[in-house]
Amino acid sequence: FIWGILGIPTRMKIEFATKHRYDAYMGVNLDLFFGMDLSENDLSGEIPFELGDLLKLQSLNLSHNRLSGVIPESFSGLKNVESLDLSFNSLQGQ
Repeated sequence: FIWGILGIPTRMKIEFATKHRYDAYMGVNLDLFFGMDLSENDLSGEIPFELGDLLKLQSLNLSHNRLSGVIPESFSGLKNVESLDLSFNSLQGQ
C-alpha cells in the first residue's frame, strides 16, 4: 500500500472476487489492478470498452453471464493478460 492524505490508500494491489464483499474506495488509482472475476453474475449487455483501459490486468473472467455483442477493440491493448475467460456468453465475431 502507498498511503495518501488522511491515511486513505491511493495505490494498492486489489483483486476482486465476486464470492466475497469488498468495500469500494472512491478515487482509488487502479494502476495495480491485476485480476477481475465477474463470472456467474447474470451480467447482460455488451462488454464495456473501458475494461480495455486496465492495462496491467492479468486475469479477467466474465464467463457464464449473458453478455452479447463483440469483444471490445480496446482489449487489444491488454498486453499483460495471461488468462481471459469469456465462455458461456452470447458474444459474436472472431
